Amino acid sequence: MLSLRHLAKPLLGCVLGDGTKISFWFDNWCSLRVVWDCIGSSGPGTMGIPIDATVAEACGPNGWHLPPTRTRNQNLAALREVLLSMDPPSDSLGPDEYCTWGLDGSKNSFFTTSTTWNYHRPSEDKKDWPPAVWGKHFVPKHSLTFWTATLDRLPVRARLALWKTGIPMTCCLYYSQAETRDHLLLHCPFSEQVWCIVLHRVASYPCIFADCSTLITWLLSRIPLVSSTLTKIAAQAIIYLLWRERNNRLHNSVTSSSATVFAQIDRSGRDTLLSHRYRKGCGRLLSQWFARS
Repeated sequence: MLSLRHLAKPLLGCVLGDGTKISFWFDNWCSLRVVWDCIGSSGPGTMGIPIDATVAEACGPNGWHLPPTRTRNQNLAALREVLLSMDPPSDSLGPDEYCTWGLDGSKNSFFTTSTTWNYHRPSEDKKDWPPAVWGKHFVPKHSLTFWTATLDRLPVRARLALWKTGIPMTCCLYYSQAETRDHLLLHCPFSEQVWCIVLHRVASYPCIFADCSTLITWLLSRIPLVSSTLTKIAAQAIIYLLWRERNNRLHNSVTSSSATVFAQIDRSGRDTLLSHRYRKGCGRLLSQWFARS
């Protein structure tokens, strides 16, 4: 009888009774846990106990079949000591019991992979932002950058300064305040100009976002007469192209105006909307984009 090998903490073992159901080699029934893991493949031949033997079959009329007394194998010697400290299985002890799996002191006769996985890898609370980040109508590279920004993992200067000394802290777009995620993408005067132009296209009023969480809340809210898909496509394009503008200035010494960045956003939005114009729910998005141009 082969049992599941132990998976660290959840494995508890078996309660020895008459020894007729528990595998001598592969079940966790003594203080050595799984005997096979302790002795190895040479064990059955050395001890004369078949590989498929139960614990009861590892005993004779006089008790346990013990390893040789003068063995030089420390693991065999340890097994010998363990067996000598235990009473052999007996009918008077009743049937064997499996309490194989347990978590936090519980014992169960069955194992579930989902319970064990969740124990070792507990899930975080469900996030509300995925619908604002991922969608079949979005540009993948825009979604990826937007997702990274949402998690605050973009390598902005304030973040880089936490890892390495000597990093300048000033914003690459405006050179005034510290370059944090929220400043660079939302509050920098350059970024605010871009947001103002784009929001005029997708909404009838300007918005001020305190941080990225506020932006996510706005994207997930219902805005009268405005498609939520359109606002998400536009917002992701803004974040992506602001981040690209920042990197062009830092690494390539190439500077664009806010009008030029908006033109890039406009072109990206048109291309995205045109590619989806025949899909369900997307037919009017392009006209909405041009309605306030």
